[in-house]
Amino acid sequence: QSSRRMGLAAKVLHTLEEKAKEVFSAKIGLLQAREEAIQFYESAGWTVIDQPYSIPNVGLHRSMMKIL
Repeated sequence: QSSRRMGLAAKVLHTLEEKAKEVFSAKIGLLQAREEAIQFYESAGWTVIDQPYSIPNVGLHRSMMKIL
């Protein structure tokens, strides 16, 4: 059974954001996302901050940020 669309990734992402604030006093989050995942991160409040770039043997990515 696929776990897609069950909200598991969103829960994990939220937990990681909260831990970053709690443990490291993080104010801003930065990540590299595959082009295919941009919509997921945007739905969680992340913003694209650059143009697409290629990571060899992996594919197109975008850098994203979020004020935590």
